[in-house]
Amino acid sequence: MTPTSRSSVENYRARTLTPGLGRLIDITDIAPSPGGDRIAVTGNVMDSLDRPPHPTCHLIEVATGKIRRLGGVGPSAWSSDGTSLAYVNTPTSVAILDTVTGSRRSYELPGVIEYLRFAPRKSSVLAGVAQMSADRSGADGSGALSQDAPPLETHPVEDSSHDAGWRHAWRIDPEEGTVCQVSPPGWNVWEADWCAAGIVAVASRHPEESAWYHARIVMLRGPHTPPRVIARSAAQLGLLCASPDGTAIAYAEAICSDRGIVAGDAKILDLHSQEITPVDSGNVDVTSLAWRDESTLLATGQCNLTTVVAEATRDGNWRQVWSSEQRTCGDWYPNAVPIATDDGPGFAAAIHDYGHPPALTIVTSAGEHTLLDTGNPGSDYRRSIGGTLHATRWHAPDGLEIAGLLATPNSPPPHPLIVLIHGGPVAAYRPSWNLIYDWTPLLVASGYAVLHPNPRGSGGRGQQFASLVRGDMGGADTHDLISAVDALTQRGAIDPQRVAVTGRSYGGYMSAWLATQDDRWAAAIPMAPVTNWISQHFTTNINSFDEIFLDDTVTNPAGRFFSRSPIFFAERVRTPVLLIGGGQDRCTPPGQAVEFHHALSHHEKDSTLVIYPNEGHHINSPGARSHLLVALLDFLDQHMPAAGAPDRNRPSGSSPLQEPVTDNSAPVPPAAHDPRQAGRNRGR
Repeated sequence: MTPTSRSSVENYRARTLTPGLGRLIDITDIAPSPGGDRIAVTGNVMDSLDRPPHPTCHLIEVATGKIRRLGGVGPSAWSSDGTSLAYVNTPTSVAILDTVTGSRRSYELPGVIEYLRFAPRKSSVLAGVAQMSADRSGADGSGALSQDAPPLETHPVEDSSHDAGWRHAWRIDPEEGTVCQVSPPGWNVWEADWCAAGIVAVASRHPEESAWYHARIVMLRGPHTPPRVIARSAAQLGLLCASPDGTAIAYAEAICSDRGIVAGDAKILDLHSQEITPVDSGNVDVTSLAWRDESTLLATGQCNLTTVVAEATRDGNWRQVWSSEQRTCGDWYPNAVPIATDDGPGFAAAIHDYGHPPALTIVTSAGEHTLLDTGNPGSDYRRSIGGTLHATRWHAPDGLEIAGLLATPNSPPPHPLIVLIHGGPVAAYRPSWNLIYDWTPLLVASGYAVLHPNPRGSGGRGQQFASLVRGDMGGADTHDLISAVDALTQRGAIDPQRVAVTGRSYGGYMSAWLATQDDRWAAAIPMAPVTNWISQHFTTNINSFDEIFLDDTVTNPAGRFFSRSPIFFAERVRTPVLLIGGGQDRCTPPGQAVEFHHALSHHEKDSTLVIYPNEGHHINSPGARSHLLVALLDFLDQHMPAAGAPDRNRPSGSSPLQEPVTDNSAPVPPAAHDPRQAGRNRGR
């Protein structure tokens, strides 16, 4: 790796991250009190450039903006009278704060706590608890949920008994000082909430991550009574929440590729009549739900590139209250929560866009009020080098309109292009601060335009659009992406001789697949890819995914498990390939990258492999992340250098990316991460 690329990355990280050390750099959970006078906020705090951020809970007084740091790791929940705040204090304990007296009690639970819900008009708290051995979702990075789980290298034993990795619902009763499990053995509870008759839950009969795809909504009637199924779907179920009076539940029915990333149709189920009422949201995919009162829901969603906040009534009527194509809120998908204010009902959300980091904002009919802005000089610098983000649209060969976001340098076109494909496939870009990957500004500052496409199958355009990829991954979506390059070439925006393709997960699969289908690419960088659907099926923890999205069975010798696997077409590749994998990734195991590298090497193709042994589906630790960015820039510089970009051979400090934070700033420690495996083969 070249010293100049390493210097550029280290200086980029120093200039963007150092000013935010010790303070909130994002907002991950928002919990307003019932009266709206306080908001519990959880966000990540970064204390050092060589350590990953850690979540921390804060309490904000709305009237004064005063912030009190509670500690803990969130998320939070309020009692119905606003006198008690429960929050996750450590990964395995819950703190309940009496906001009147200031006293606090802590309760230890036998696993990692994922969510909290106060019972209506009662002091009991419902906690979702996952055993230490449970998996993270792919959206959360895959790998072991807890750092305290037994290390994989110590003689792991696996059998088919389903005796580990369970998630259960637990009740904390502060009045009695007791903690007890309330969900029955043999049922895995993915999410749950209180209702008038007990507890409703999205649950499955097995704990494996793959079982989530077939989960149902059930009524839990105690730890010794079998649950009663009250809702099913051929798609996936999520966003479960019960009305304050416990007589109805709301949930989303959606085509999903990842647990925790839900965008679909909202439904309301009356628990007395068992009648299900669909919410008429039009073309909006609903991505978050929260009850404002017994009769009204606050719903957030995405409609193509636009973020929408609306109110829905129990009879399914929909009234939009806020929308924007330039700004958004939430993380993977839009998210907002209801709040009571002196100006009437409103909502609270972390609002952000490509140029501005999240700001905790209260929105009412009277306007917007910002309570907490996570911006700092580091985010200002990132904005200054990140170029301009444009909404762009083009037509696929079959006439279907596809949309995306194009980030371009502030220099005349044509630019070299990086096509950065999101994971999923059912996920979606929108004009967000991070644009999922959080390194688009670095690429733009290095002279590259970056296209963030939403091909067919993406969320935010209705369930019919999402369903177009089921049974056809690597089919028409291939041409959605290729036609984007053609359209941008025709518009004079890009240099067609310098186009790279990259992405993670589904984006990693498509990066490998496109390299076998078209020789236009100057570079391909598949990250956490699937390259062999057959071996993927027998090594992943989500083999239901490939059965659903390939719409085939692995035992079909003439089926899509073979015909859509890049590894079987490696001889076609004419593109230099850089493969990235995480050693702890259970979602797309590192063997997928290894197999493709070996297949390419067998055919004497140009292939480089990097496996980060302690990383999962995402490359998150600072050392590994720095190494990845340096490898990425080096690979692009080698195969499609950006004309007019910062010269990697200039002395340090002579380009925008290499200016120090201050004249007396301490040097950033070099990445202390050496990949376990790095292979290289140079061929014809």
